[in-house]
Amino acid sequence: MTEPTTSSELRPVEDQSFATWVKVNLFSPWYNSVLTVVGAVMVILLLKVAIPFLLTAQWAAVTTNIQILLVGQYPSEELWRVGAGVLPMPFIVGAAWGVWGSMMRTFSVILIVASVLTVISSFFGDSMTPGFVLWFAVSPVLVLLGYTVGRRSFIGPRHVLIGWFLFLMLTLFLLRGFGEDSAMPYVSTSRWGGLLVTILIAQVGIAIVLPLGIVLALARQSNLWFFKAAALVYIEILRATPLLALLFLMLIVSPMFLPDITTPDRLMLAFIAIVMNNSAYMAENIRGGLQSVSKGQIEAAEALGMRGRHVTLFIILPQAIRATIPAIVGQFIILFKDTAVIALVGLLDLLGAAYAIILGQDAWRTADLEVFLFVAAVYWIFTYGMSSVSAGVEKRMRAGAD
Repeated sequence: MTEPTTSSELRPVEDQSFATWVKVNLFSPWYNSVLTVVGAVMVILLLKVAIPFLLTAQWAAVTTNIQILLVGQYPSEELWRVGAGVLPMPFIVGAAWGVWGSMMRTFSVILIVASVLTVISSFFGDSMTPGFVLWFAVSPVLVLLGYTVGRRSFIGPRHVLIGWFLFLMLTLFLLRGFGEDSAMPYVSTSRWGGLLVTILIAQVGIAIVLPLGIVLALARQSNLWFFKAAALVYIEILRATPLLALLFLMLIVSPMFLPDITTPDRLMLAFIAIVMNNSAYMAENIRGGLQSVSKGQIEAAEALGMRGRHVTLFIILPQAIRATIPAIVGQFIILFKDTAVIALVGLLDLLGAAYAIILGQDAWRTADLEVFLFVAAVYWIFTYGMSSVSAGVEKRMRAGAD
C-alpha cells in the first residue's frame, strides 16, 4: 500500500541563491528594475559626498567634548557619583536581554557598541576622566554578565522591573546628594546635563506617562460624570496646548504660587510639562484600545459573575494595551524626543550641551554640522532601539493570543 504523500514532500524546494533573490526582489517586474537603478545612483552620489566629509570633518569637536555631551556641567570632582549611579544599568539591560530575548537584543548591542566607541574616542580627546573611561570599558562585560544571569530560570520579568526601578531611584539619589558639608554635597539640577538628563527624563517620564494615561482613559470612559468631565478637560486642554507654550507657562506662572524664598526647579518644571503633555496623548491612545474591545466579551464576563473592576483589569485593559502597542511606543519615542525642548529654556540636555559647545567655544563654531550629526545619530539609535522593542512586544503578545 502506498503511503500518503505529505504536504511538505509536495512543496517545491525554493532556490535560495543570492542571484535569484536579487532577480526577484530588485529586478522584477520592470519598474522595480528602474527603482533599483535610480536608488543605486542616488546611493553612489550620496557616498561620493559623505565619505570625503566623514574623513575630513572636525570630529574633535565631539571627541574632545564627549564628557559635556554625556553629563553636561556636572562637577568633575563628583563624577564618581554618576558612574556609581549608572553602573548597574548595563547589567540590568543585559538581564532584560536574557529574560526577554530578542526584544532587548538591539538595546544591548547598542550599549555595547556605544561603550566601545566611547572608549576609542577617549584616545582622541582629553576631556573624559579615567573613571569615565573605565565605566564604558566595563559596560560590555556587565551587559554579557547580566545576559548570563537573565538566562537563569530563577530570574523573571518581575525581578528585572524591580531592579530597573531601584536603579533609577539610586541614580537620582546619588546625583542629587545632600547638604554642602556631607560626603555627597548637593548638586543642583541646573548643573545636570547631556545625555544623562535626556535618558533620566525619558525613563521617569515613561514610567509615569503610561499609568497616568491609563487612569485618564478609564476616567474618560467612566460612568461617573465628575471623573469623566475632569479627564475630558485635562486631555483636551493639554492636547491643544503646544509643549513649548506649556513649558514657558509653567516657568512663568509657578513662581507666583511659591513662597519668595523658594526657587522653582527648572528641570522639574520641564519634566512636569513633558509628562502632562504626553499623558494627554497617551490617554487618547489607550481610549482607542478600550473602544476596540467588543461589548460581547464584557457582557460574557459579567454573566459569569465578574465584578466591574475585574472585567476592566483582566478582560478590557489587556486587550486595549495589546491593540495600541504601536501607538504607545510611538508616544514613548515622541516623549524621548520632546526632552530636546528643554534646551530652549536654558537647560543642558543632549541638544543643549551641543549648543553650549558650539556657542561657548570659539574653536568649534564652525563644527556645528559635526556636533549636530552626532546628536541626531544618538536620537536615532535610541528611537530605533525603542521601535525594535515595540516589534518584539507585538510579536510576543500576538503569539500569546494565538
